Amino acid sequence: MRVTRHRSRWRALRRLFGGVATALVLAGGAAQAAEDSDPELVALLDLLHEQTTIATQTRMNADYVPGMVTVLHGEDMRVRGLATVRDALGQVAGFHVTVDNAGDARAIVRGIGATLDATNFKILLDGVAVNRPTDGSADWLLRLPLSQVERIEVIRGPGSAIYGGFAFSGVINVLTRGGDAVAGGVGSHGLRRGELRLALGAGNGASLTLGAGAWRIGDSGLVTNPDNFAGAGLGYSPAPVYDSEHGRYLLATLNASGYRLQLRHAVLTRGGGYGRVAALPPGLEPRLERVLGVALDKDWLLDDTLTLSGSVGLLQTDLEQATLMPLPAGAGPPGLPTARGIEVYRRTGSADRAVSGQLALRWMAHERHQVFLGIERVHSEVTGSFASLTERGGPTRVLPPDQAPVLSGSSRTLTSLTLQDQIRLAETVEMTAGLRHDHYDDWGGRSSPRLAAVWHPADHHILKLQYSEAFRPPSLEEFRPGPNTFPGVTLTGRLDDERIRSLEAAYIFRQADRRARLTVYRTQVRDLIEFFINPGDPPVWRNRGDIETHGVELEWVQRLGRKLQWWANLAYVEAEDHLDADERLLGAVDWLATLGASWRQTGRLTHAVSLKHVGEQEGWELATRVAQRERFDAYTTVDYALTLAEPYDLEGFEIRAGIRNLTDQHYDSVATPGQFPEGLAQGQREFWLRGEYRF
Repeated sequence: MRVTRHRSRWRALRRLFGGVATALVLAGGAAQAAEDSDPELVALLDLLHEQTTIATQTRMNADYVPGMVTVLHGEDMRVRGLATVRDALGQVAGFHVTVDNAGDARAIVRGIGATLDATNFKILLDGVAVNRPTDGSADWLLRLPLSQVERIEVIRGPGSAIYGGFAFSGVINVLTRGGDAVAGGVGSHGLRRGELRLALGAGNGASLTLGAGAWRIGDSGLVTNPDNFAGAGLGYSPAPVYDSEHGRYLLATLNASGYRLQLRHAVLTRGGGYGRVAALPPGLEPRLERVLGVALDKDWLLDDTLTLSGSVGLLQTDLEQATLMPLPAGAGPPGLPTARGIEVYRRTGSADRAVSGQLALRWMAHERHQVFLGIERVHSEVTGSFASLTERGGPTRVLPPDQAPVLSGSSRTLTSLTLQDQIRLAETVEMTAGLRHDHYDDWGGRSSPRLAAVWHPADHHILKLQYSEAFRPPSLEEFRPGPNTFPGVTLTGRLDDERIRSLEAAYIFRQADRRARLTVYRTQVRDLIEFFINPGDPPVWRNRGDIETHGVELEWVQRLGRKLQWWANLAYVEAEDHLDADERLLGAVDWLATLGASWRQTGRLTHAVSLKHVGEQEGWELATRVAQRERFDAYTTVDYALTLAEPYDLEGFEIRAGIRNLTDQHYDSVATPGQFPEGLAQGQREFWLRGEYRF
């Protein structure tokens, strides 16, 4: 059986590479045609100016930086009808963005990420980290509307050699948008949005940019599949999915005398989703997330070759998880209230604070040689934590501190040293070597190396090769949970830090009006930290130790004349878990693809159609009362969006409208943890309308 499976996949890979080879031959033929095209059109459609600092900490063109960097332009995402940062990330080759049982956003990247309790990404807002110190999450930022976003820079693969921290599977940097505008929108499920952008001051004096907004949306009307208790006639499933949410945010940046001061504030409230352990009854408390961040930075030009950068930051977050039902009435061993028919609800939360400081030195040793040296120190502390139990119809009882999800007062200090050396060996070859050492005062230290090369042998052609490593110790929540959260149960045991090694190669073909990129990679993961519930047993954090993934990603963007643009990407991954019964990694999706086109019908009217295909997803192999679904079916969704600029000659006014999931495709995805054997029900048609006035 296994031999047959591998042969079929090898045939699939051969077909894919054959198609890629054909596409590249066509690209070469198209290249000559492009050279003879209208020079004015080529200049108008130039795609060569994506500048990013994310991969090297020095400004370079995104295609020339070492590593695999994708830049998502906010305007392109808005034309496609996408609404949030989370939606945009689903356009990156190899990214599958979904949700877990509690409704938290989950990014499965190159097959890895379904079972992680902490995020596997370093998430930045305008270059400043926003991951919670306690668990690494930043759910609010993934729900930030794209109307506030200029672009999103994404590194696929380990980023610890530059960013450390949670940069395990990659780095996401969201860059905010400027300008003056007011906007509003409505949509399905009672969606309402209001937004404001202001840019005050200009020239050499002080300037202030503001972005603010709020949104509200009701429950989607989805219904859960049966949970693990439904077969015994217990609990509430099938039950409504409680995925309503409302939030507000304020983003402010003050620039004066070379200093930049950033303020970030957000509040997000949303329902408990499907239910972390079991389907939920109505009326339970929602999830509440509050964030306040302040950062100050400045660059000093010491001489023509030397620049010193400094920054300090403060991040405070407060997260109260949605109330959950650990066991329905009638379940559990004798002695528990639930076994006596009493329904009990549990609610947990934590607050934390991180104080950071960083110094970085950039030295242009030679026109072909750049050196980066950085030192960073971050002190993180859990400033509060609680757990409570409430019997149905009874009072709420606050549990002792040793039963909270993380011990209040837990802290750690991270000291990091980064060294990177970029040298151009010839006009067409550049090498980058990087090494970062992270030392945690409560864990110890480890170094993360990176070695990369970029070669452009001819016009329009670039080759890249990179080897990189990353590691992540257990988060504070994973490392220091309340020891009596589940009396008599050790939640963490002996956890090791998780480690990843990645080897990647890429070929890029680029011209003024088209770009193609082919990436192949191989990744090894050891001791992946995951949150696991074996139905009927208490949850634990554990290391999952022997994972390998390898795959290929193809991306293409092209403009055809002045009015038509199309884009596509295709990703295939073979994700193996050698400790799993069928050696397939839970949650991995073998094939991912996007295809779309935008057509400017007139100078004011633009149409966009997008197709997204998600292949089969690997499910659980667990012994439960109801058999777990081992594979989830592939599905395809279609979106349509329309943009109308300056209707009735109203200067600065713009209307966008569209339909998401045009065919009303319903589908299921793997539940994490595995409390819903048939998966999480998803997929609904949605209508939306948005207007913006720029002044």
